[in-house]
Amino acid sequence: MNLGRWHLIRAESDNWRIFVDMVNVGAFQLIVSVAVIGKDLIVAKQFGTTGAMDAFLLAFLLPSLVMNTVKVNGSFDVAFIPEFIRVQEQEGDHKAGMLFSNILGAYLFFLFVLSLVLLLFSPGILSWLTSGFETQTKTLTQSLFL
Repeated sequence: MNLGRWHLIRAESDNWRIFVDMVNVGAFQLIVSVAVIGKDLIVAKQFGTTGAMDAFLLAFLLPSLVMNTVKVNGSFDVAFIPEFIRVQEQEGDHKAGMLFSNILGAYLFFLFVLSLVLLLFSPGILSWLTSGFETQTKTLTQSLFL
């Protein structure tokens, strides 16, 4: 088989493009995972096992828990992408862009409202979560949360 023909087949193959895209997404996910591990190592080195580390972890816990609970990544992608492609193919790029803009705007508004709810309820929740902490550590937790 001619090598030039192999490159042409490979470049035109839907399966090949899907594979390349999958590898790209996997590579970026690996980079993000390494960055997260690096962040965790830096935080552990900086705070150690002190009250400051406990304050950091609890301040991070509440928004992380809420975002993981309401995360729409998995189900959103499955529902949105086919509809986006359908609108793009049947109604054009402009309508697909409008759909994307509307969904993004609604999602950002939802995140804003969720942030306000967290802000309003954080003093009570954080005081319950930090009930065994010293006053200085409680204050640090609230500060880091905000």
